[in-house]
Parts: sequence; structure tokens; C-alpha cells
Amino acid sequence: MNADRLRAQWPEGMSAFVTADPAAVRWLTGLAGEGHVLYGNTPLWAVVGPEGPAVAVVPASELAWIDDLDAVRPYGRFVYSGALSALADAPPLETVIRSTLDELGAGEGVGVDDGLSYPHGLRLAEALAPRRLVACPDVPVRARRRKDAHELEALRRVNRIAEEAVLAAIATFRAGVTERELLAHVRAEMVARGARPMLGSVGIGERGALVDTTPSDRALRPGEPVRFDVGCERDGYHSDISRTAVLGAPPAWVEDAYGALLAGERAAIAAARPGAVPADLYEIAVDAVRAAGLGDFDRTHCGHGIGLRIYEPPLVAPGHTDPLETGMTLCLETPLYMTGVAGLQVEDAIVITDDGCERLGVAPQDLVVVA
Repeated sequence: MNADRLRAQWPEGMSAFVTADPAAVRWLTGLAGEGHVLYGNTPLWAVVGPEGPAVAVVPASELAWIDDLDAVRPYGRFVYSGALSALADAPPLETVIRSTLDELGAGEGVGVDDGLSYPHGLRLAEALAPRRLVACPDVPVRARRRKDAHELEALRRVNRIAEEAVLAAIATFRAGVTERELLAHVRAEMVARGARPMLGSVGIGERGALVDTTPSDRALRPGEPVRFDVGCERDGYHSDISRTAVLGAPPAWVEDAYGALLAGERAAIAAARPGAVPADLYEIAVDAVRAAGLGDFDRTHCGHGIGLRIYEPPLVAPGHTDPLETGMTLCLETPLYMTGVAGLQVEDAIVITDDGCERLGVAPQDLVVVA
């Protein structure tokens, strides 16, 4: 039960936890509304007490899509006709959270994370007094850093969807195809596989050096590298992968530089295991790229955690020294952004296993050459 995993991270003196962060609410209750996830509107809440499962506190406007109404506590007013009309005039949010905490036997200390807006925090603190709110934004992230079998299967699935979408777009390479067309193809393939497109950066030639750029009508010419850095979401879990492809014979410098980047990523993957330190993986990746021929290669980071958010701890960068643990998932990457020239990149997600790690995807990591 994920509520138990959350309670294991509580600081001393805390007896309950309240969150409106979409990732934490989904992880604790299984619920995710469109407006909540995409825009932060009509927030769903999760309340965890000293024992038992989390209780969802939901706006009355969301009741129609929730299957088990006995498991939720509605708040606010919404106009329904028919069966839900009696539930759609509920007390205000703060009143419902207070009564839910009472029902769960919560004590004085109530933890909150950064899913709580400042106005909500002020109103909630006043409504819950003499209970006190304890700011602990990292508790949910720490609790879910080690993924269970269900989460890993979701991450494998969404990673392979992203891989398949990129390879399908690369298969359409022809002289004159534009960034806009390639990204549209990537996203259509993701949607066809049941995923929601998220990160979408496709850069041709010199535009490949623009980080997280929006697509343009820049057209592809033979011999130019195309950098894909894309991701999608399915069932709440995210992918983030990068590949580089060339139409026709690649210039020698592209082959050599990409080979060095791939050597760095593979060195970091080979070193990733329980007890490894993210800062050391960063050094291993950078040193391997330099040793393979890019002597001046440098990066601010060479990866990040991934899960219910596309960026989660740890960051694979200097100063990040918490050891990796079995079940943690992260992306490892070695991008090269040469402004005015090109961008090259390879990135893969991995899970830490008992004796090393394994990739969550299966696509080849080599430079893709389309004849």
C-alpha cells in the first residue's frame, strides 16, 4: 500500500499528510482528473492518516467519472441532475479535509507538500487549527523513488511507446521533410499507442543545438543530423528518450562525435548499480566522452530521475551524492549542443536492479542512418 510507503518517510511528530500534487494524488489514490493533471484546476486531494489507505477528497464536479464514490469525500457545489444531485452540494474544501483528518484519527502535525498553493495553505492552516501544517515537500518523492513491479511495467510500456514513435518518424525521412512534420508524426504514433505526447523537441541541422525548441518548417537535407528529444505519458508515468538520425551518409565528424557520446552514456549505464552515487555517474559519463574523442566535452548534468514526473530526483550531476537503490529509475544522457552547427544526443531510461541496472527500452542506441 503506497500510504505505508509514504508514512515510512514522515518526520517525527507528524501524524497525517495532505497533498493536492497531481503525481502524489495519483500515486496514493489512483485518481487523476484531466483538469487537475494538465492545469491544476479543480484539484483532487489525498489525505493520509496514521494508518490505512489514503482517502481522496474530490470536487463535486468530478464525481461522475469516479467509480467508487464510497471511497471519496466530495467538496464544493456542482449542478448535476439525476443520481449525483444529492452529492453535488458538499461542504467547503477545508471543512471536508478537517473532518477527514478527524475520521482518520490524525494528531497535531499534518504534513503538506508543494502541491499546496499559498492561498490554499493559508485557508487550510486556519481551518485545521490547532493542528499545525508541516512543510515537507520531498516526502512523497522520497516515498515513491523505488518503483514496484506495477510501476516498472508502466515505465517500460511508456518508454517503448516513445521509442517506437521516434523510429516510425525516422522511417519517413526524405529530403524536404520538416521539423514540424517529423514531430507531428512522433506525436501521432504516441497517441495511436494510447499515450499522451509531452516533451517534443526535434531539431534539424543547426537547430538541433536549440534545447527544447519548438518545431519549425526547417527542411531536412541529406547528411544533416536530426536530434530527437521526446517523451510521452501513459497511466501517469513518463518517458524521456533521445536519438540522433541522419538522412544518407553522415559526415565523418558526426559519426565520430556521436560515437563518443554513446561511449559516455554506455559507461554511465555500466556503472549504475545499488550504492553508486549520481555525481560519480556524471563524472564517468563525461570522462568517457572525452576519452572517446571529444576532449572538451562538458555538461551541467548527465541525467535525472523519472517516474510520475518527467524530472524527479536524483539529478546525475556534481554534488548529488545520495546512493542509488534497487528499484530507482532514471534517465542517463550525453547531449552535445553545438550552436550554429548541430545537436547530437542519446538518452535512455534505466532501472537499478539488485546487481546493476537494465534499460527500460529496447531500441538500438546507435546513430540511425537512413539510406
